[in-house]
Amino acid sequence: KSSYRAKVDHRSWRDDGIPMNLSSSSKRLLPITVFMGVLVSFIFTSRGGFSTLTFGDSADYLESARSVFSNEGFYRGESTWPFFRPPGYPFSIAFLWELVGSESIAALKILNLFLHLFSTFLVFKLASIRFNPRISLIATSLHLFNPFALIPLNEVQTETITSFLFLSFISLIVARNTVFGVIALSFVSVFLIAVRPEYLIFLVITTFCILVFQSDRRKYFTKILILTISVILCLSWWGFQNKKATGDFILLTNAGSYFLWNGST
Repeated sequence: KSSYRAKVDHRSWRDDGIPMNLSSSSKRLLPITVFMGVLVSFIFTSRGGFSTLTFGDSADYLESARSVFSNEGFYRGESTWPFFRPPGYPFSIAFLWELVGSESIAALKILNLFLHLFSTFLVFKLASIRFNPRISLIATSLHLFNPFALIPLNEVQTETITSFLFLSFISLIVARNTVFGVIALSFVSVFLIAVRPEYLIFLVITTFCILVFQSDRRKYFTKILILTISVILCLSWWGFQNKKATGDFILLTNAGSYFLWNGST
């Protein structure tokens, strides 16, 4: 137990997030691995085209993002309810478009590349807490070159941002308690649920496991309490907005209608 606690001692981390116990060979291999991952990700994305879309749900995400970007109602169509996704990812798209000043598909794919790299760093950081540097580099490589992580990079879909947000949640919940860390944890958790509501289940399972299996669970109690209150308040607000639009108090919707989209926004 004492050796394990030594491994998770956050004082063994530099300010840039790199473990201080990395060997010289690992320090050389890490930037090479990341560079190769960037190269492979860029080649993979460029082969499909930075402005080309083939994923079926992309049209729904883009259309709903345009309704946010232009501050207009979502287009219903003549006889169907075309939108059937929660609002977190469309709002992310619209926010990026506000930053770049145009409805750029290429900007979304470049964002995917950065999110994939950030996720890889989180994998490395989390693996380094429990395992030796060699195992951490193996885990990093497996994530960098995982085809199931690379395929979504070339599309407008939620898998890449979902992976980043969930890994951020894990990293923040096991980090030492700080005011900024607790605020960031609450924001990331709510954001993740707004992107993929079913991940509320994974968040609950993760926090439950921490409270059950961690011997020093007392230091997590305040953090988890604030997280729980934040999620309940935000989901309740979401539910009240849905009630205004539909007449029903709906906390989450992963497959709804035009009315649920208006309520969620």
